Order: sequence, then structure tokens, then C-alpha cells
Amino acid sequence: MNALLQGAIQLLEAHPAVESVKVEETSGGGANVYATFLVDLPSRWAAAGASPNGVRAREEVLVEFPSDFPDIAPRFTLREDFPDALPHIYLHKRGGRVPPCITFGDKLDVMHSDGFFRLVDQMSDWLNKAAVDELAINEKGWEPSRREVGFNFVEMDPAEHFVKPPFGGWRLFICMTCWSKDGRWSIARDPQLKSPVGDPGFMHEWLKTLGMNERAFCGRVPLVFCWPQSVPGEQPAVHERYKADTVTTFAELAEQAAEWGCRVALDDFVSNFNRVLATSKYKADVLLYFAFPVRRPTNIIGTQSQFEMVAYKMQLSLPTKLSVDDTAAVGAVAFSSPISSKLLRRTSALQEQSKELKLTFAGCGSLGSKVAMHVARAGGRAALLIDEKLVVAHNVARHALLPDDVSNLQGKAERLAQIMGSFGSKRPKFVASDVRGLDFNEAKYRDFFRGEQSVVVHTTGSPAVRDFFARAKFEARVVEGALVHHGKAAFITVEGQGRNPSTIDLLHHSYEQLRLLGLLRDAGVTAAANILEIGIGCHSVTIAMSDARVSLVAAGIGQRLHQYDEVGLPETGISSVASVGDDGMSIAWSHDEVGATHVAEVFDGKTWTVRVLDRAHKKIVADVAEHPAVETGGIIVGNVSALTREIFITDVLPASPDSTRAPERFVLGVEGTMDAIRDYEALGGHTLWCLGTWHSHLAVSGPSQIDRDTAQSLDGQIRHAAVLLIRHPEGYAALVRDGSPA
Repeated sequence: MNALLQGAIQLLEAHPAVESVKVEETSGGGANVYATFLVDLPSRWAAAGASPNGVRAREEVLVEFPSDFPDIAPRFTLREDFPDALPHIYLHKRGGRVPPCITFGDKLDVMHSDGFFRLVDQMSDWLNKAAVDELAINEKGWEPSRREVGFNFVEMDPAEHFVKPPFGGWRLFICMTCWSKDGRWSIARDPQLKSPVGDPGFMHEWLKTLGMNERAFCGRVPLVFCWPQSVPGEQPAVHERYKADTVTTFAELAEQAAEWGCRVALDDFVSNFNRVLATSKYKADVLLYFAFPVRRPTNIIGTQSQFEMVAYKMQLSLPTKLSVDDTAAVGAVAFSSPISSKLLRRTSALQEQSKELKLTFAGCGSLGSKVAMHVARAGGRAALLIDEKLVVAHNVARHALLPDDVSNLQGKAERLAQIMGSFGSKRPKFVASDVRGLDFNEAKYRDFFRGEQSVVVHTTGSPAVRDFFARAKFEARVVEGALVHHGKAAFITVEGQGRNPSTIDLLHHSYEQLRLLGLLRDAGVTAAANILEIGIGCHSVTIAMSDARVSLVAAGIGQRLHQYDEVGLPETGISSVASVGDDGMSIAWSHDEVGATHVAEVFDGKTWTVRVLDRAHKKIVADVAEHPAVETGGIIVGNVSALTREIFITDVLPASPDSTRAPERFVLGVEGTMDAIRDYEALGGHTLWCLGTWHSHLAVSGPSQIDRDTAQSLDGQIRHAAVLLIRHPEGYAALVRDGSPA
């Protein structure tokens, strides 16, 4: 025995519940250790030497240590006649030693995590609970029997197929199945209810699909549910005691079926099956599944049904007939939930009930495809995917699609829709064209962009598409996400109720957040450094960025969509920005709630639109409230779109100390004013700059002659446009003068 195994035996001896230990060395350096455990029984039972269910005051446990311990965990077993009407006992042959299930999860992992002493402790706790029938606590429903199924599963929710169970009868399903030639694993899915096996075409329909390779068989496989009998008008008998699974042959299975009340159904199926087999000439190695619904006192945990589905598989070589006396081996099989929205939401730690947002993805590129897959994997649902481009070679560097998709010459939206449809929800519709060409009032698109639950997830990064969405007349709110600053930063924006603030308002608010992080100023990186040539021609370029970097941001957008699918969309707009750490691994998000944007009434320069964003509005209102009897003011900053002739006032800078405030006039001082503007614009780069000034009026009024004269003096002095903004008790007025072209 190696030193580690000897140390484990010493720990076993040291446990307070272990009375004595007998060690027998085995060949190769292993050991069989017989340990006598003291079981904690109530005094009256201790005096009798056993509990009423047969657990003794002293139980001998065989601990079989392999020679390569601790790379392999030891095996714990109990005496052959240990009571088997208890939960948490593994499958074993009748008359063999009884293997208890003492850990939640893999025993080897538990041992390496918490040490061998933890296994001894668990064994002692298991015996103590077994004695008082507390191995399973069924307060929240019936705990399913513990069965050693290995990797043998049927992906099916039986409750969906048996609204009215055929008590005393059987039902046949055909499942698409793969199973290994050595019998170690099998997986069945997509069950389809079929006619009784007496149908002449049954054998042909079943066996024509069978195929094999060097390791496994694949094809359609029968799954037979044999339901227990019941008296008219009543349910089948309740089985309220656990029983260890000792079924290893078909004959033993038939015997167990009789105990469950399912034998009539099983015999009838066997008779029908053999009758059809007698008329066929097929020779094939096939697999059969048998399932027995066992009625329990209460619903099975995690289901709405009282019936625990106990299933087995059996390999059969046709034309051999089925026989209830057959000693052919059978193996345990478990039902697992098929892929569904509920399963994915539960696995993703989300509530099963959602707000059922109707998501339209505008852009299925590297970022959009990853966000869409985050949604699909969490049980969410995309309604529409829009992208006009095909999958090409360089996409696979950071796209949810794979290299094989390049050779299929499919559009990104079409292929992504196919994949998302395989996640148990309805396949999204797709549009392989430019989103700017859509008519949102057209019948086939109207429902995707209508209603408070409709959301457009925009990830194209295209300013033209962003402007298009900002002006589009639909009810759906736009969520936009993008990476900026060569992938070192990112933003997510969510429009407010009534689409105010708009997606473009929120972009400019995000610029302010990025400015404060120092991510708008020129980092000394040339434009050429951001271009990666991937072909020949002016359009054969992309931005170099790793899949991992895109995934950092996609995960954040995915989490945001999960949240909104659970609790609903926010009332206000939201702007979130992120910066990636110098380590390239960490990402830090900051979030702002953004109120509605206020649009000023423009008196001169009426071809311009002046939009006062929430941050600037709140500062202006606070300044006016602080000086209620006089006019006040300051400097306005932001961005101008010369193309759309829109002015976005994102923030205000305070007036200098030498400014004059009086009831009839505000005069902006000069002390430190230029320094404040230079400091702001240094961080604003070429994105945010000084736009002009603002001041208040004590009464509702438009611009005065002094205001007009002041605005005239700004003509041509500021890039793109100069603004004189007026705050009065009922809103905003503005004068705009065209500025310098750059």
C-alpha cells in the first residue's frame, strides 16, 4: 500500500463513528477495509440493536481502496441483506453488496476537494439518516430514485405526451437514437408517437433508418411506455416506499413490472411485437427502451406529475423474439429535459416566466451574432434577424458562425436563424437586405416594431443606420451596443419610454461618459493602424480585434437583455460605458439613467434642431433654481451633425467667477473661461467641443435684441454651428448661427 492509502486508513480509524477496522491487502497494492460504524439510534431502538426498517446499531461497511488511490475513489458497500426499501442506493445485482449513494456529485471530486475524511463523514451521516428514514426529504415533492444510469438518456418530457394516461395499456414512440456498440452510452431524442406495432409498415419504417460506424449505431428506436392498471374511475396504486434497483435482466424487469402493476401492458406489447416479428425476415441488432410510470404519494420534484418514470434499455438481435423469461441484460436509463426555453432559462439561473420581449437584431456580425447566441442559450427568443452580408473567411475569427458556414454561401442572418431555431424556440425570421430599405408599416414587418415589448438590438456600428433608427417612426425601443476606441471601450444604450431619449441622444450622452474616462482624446494611433486588409479592393478592410475582446462586450449586452427579459424595460433611457483594463481581461462598466431630451424652439437658423440632453438640462435647471431672481448662465458643450443639422447639448460648464447676474441681463465673465473650454476639449478630442453659451430668462420669452447681437458675433466662430440657448420657465429657445466647416 502506498503512503497516501495508509494515511486514508488512519483517517478512517480516527473517525468517532468508526468502532473498529480490519484491513486486508489486495494484489497490486490496494486494500479492502472492513469498518464497523456506530449508528446513532434512539435509545429504544439502540436497545433492540436495530431500527424498525432494519438498519443495525453497528453496520459493517466495506471500503475497497484501489491500488492507484487517490487517483480513483474508494468504493463503499453495505451488507448483502441491508434493507433496500431506502432512497439513495445505487443499482446492484440481487444478492450482492448494497452500494449507498453518499455524496451529492462525483465522489472523486468531493474527496479531492474536501479530503477522504469527508467521505467517511458522509458514510456515517448516510447510515444515521437511513435508520430514521430521512435520506430523502420529500417536503417539496418526491425525490426521484437514485439509479446508476451512466450516460444513457431519453430527452423527453413525458407529461407533455400523456395528458390522459392509458392506464393498463401501452404507447409506442419512435426516437432518433445513437448508442455505442459496447453498450456504455445511448441518447434518444425527438420522440414521435406511432401506430401500434401491428401496422404492416412498422418494421420497415423502424429498421430502414438503422446505420452504424466503427463505434456506434444510429437510427430510430422504439420507446414503449407500459402504464400501470387502475380500477375504473381511480388512479393506479401508490408506491410510497423506495426500492433499490436490482433489475439487470429482462426477466427481472418483467417481475418488477408486475410489482408496479405494469405487467399487463408489458405482456400485451411483447405479444404484439412477437406477432409482427414472426411475419418479417429482418436481421438486425436493435435497441429497445421500456418506461414504467410508477405512481408516488406526491408530485415528483421538478414536475407536475405524481408518476416517476423508471426506464430501461435492452439490446436485441432480430429475429430473436422478446420473452419475459429472457436473461438478456437490461440497463438503467434516465429521462432528461429536452432543449426548451424553460430548461435553458432555468440552467441560466433566470426565472422561467419572462416578459417575452420581441427582439429584432439589426446586424448579425461579430458582436450581433454573439449577443444573439447569448439570448438563445438563455432561453430567450429572437423574432427577426437583419443582415445583408454573407459569411466570409475573415468572419470566423470572431463570429458565432463556424468555418463550415463559409463554404455554404449563406447569409449571416439566414444561418444564424437556423442555429437559433435549434435551441427549442421558434426559428427567427430573417431579412437579407439593408435595414434602411425596410418599410416598417408593411404587414410582414409591422408586428416586429410595434408595442412596448418590441426591441431592436442594433450592433452594426454604422452611423448611417443609427441616424435611420433615430428618425424611424416605430414604437420599438432601440438597444445599441458597440466597441469603440479600437476595442478598448464600449457602450450600451437603451432608449427611454416613447423613444425619448433616442438612440442617437444616448450615443452623445455616452460620449460624455467616455470623455470623463479619457477615451475620446487622440491616443496617437493612426487610422491606418486600425485597418486590416483582408482582400483586394477599397471595401476589403475590417478592424483588427480578437474574438475574446468582442466577447467581453457581447457578454455585457447579453446580460442586459437577460435582465430586461425578466423584469421588463426601464422607464428612463440607460447609457452604460465600459473600459477594458490594460491586462486585456478585465472590463469595468458604469451606468447612467438618462431622462428625456428637451428640444429647443429655434428662432434664427430654423433649419437646425437643438436637443438639450438630460445631463445638461439638469445642470441648467439646478443653476436657475439657485438664482431665481436674476438671470444666470454658462457655457454649453456637445456635438454638431452638419449632415443632419442637429445640435446635441451634452453638458454645461459653469460660468466664471467674474460673471454678472442681474434681473435684466446675464454677462458671462472671462476669468478662466478659455482654460475651462480648453480643458474640456482636450478630453473631448474631435467628438465634443464648446458650442456656445446659455442664459436664463425670468419670463417666457424668445431671444432679445441683445441675444441676437450676441449670436451674430458668434457667426462663423465655432465649428459647424454656434448656439445661444435660452432657458425660460416653460422650456428652451435658441438662436443658431452657421459655424466654420471644420
